[in-house]
Amino acid sequence: MTNSDSTGGAIAATSERSWLLRLFINELGFFIVYVLALIGVAYTVYDAGKSAWYWELLIPVYCLFCIVIQWPHVGVTLKDRAKTALQQVLHWGAFLGAMQIIFMPQVKILLNDQSTSFVLIMMLILSTFLAGVYLNWRLCVVAVLLAISEVILIYFQESALYMLLLGIAAAAVYVLWLWWRAKAHARG
Repeated sequence: MTNSDSTGGAIAATSERSWLLRLFINELGFFIVYVLALIGVAYTVYDAGKSAWYWELLIPVYCLFCIVIQWPHVGVTLKDRAKTALQQVLHWGAFLGAMQIIFMPQVKILLNDQSTSFVLIMMLILSTFLAGVYLNWRLCVVAVLLAISEVILIYFQESALYMLLLGIAAAAVYVLWLWWRAKAHARG
């Protein structure tokens, strides 16, 4: 084997790893928001009354994530960037405001814990899907996966922890598929 062959092989291996790393970094945020939402779903199904704090922390994370994924596609002017940030703050702030209404004592009388968790999760699915329509199609995928998780939870209410584990397993399968795709891309 000549020196150029070994150098070419090293470059191909480095190229494959860097492409996989870029792909993983591009997808990592979507995995994180999906898993965080699954944790919220499981927690809300387990104890909707005490889950408000989790949602109050999760929604700003979703808002920040949406700003971050949109940032490279926004104009460089301060006005463009401020508009993007304001749109996301208003979008997710509306969700947070509606959630606060759901947790008001007067509304809690109307909704039991099961109904509260269903409404919160459906609001998250709708907000995530709409963010995906306007920002990035992968958020729509996250919303669809959450909707599927919600439907499964309706039929298997006692299996919230299993649903969380199943969601994490689905994310792991997706990572393996991305890895396989990266290897195929490097060969082709």
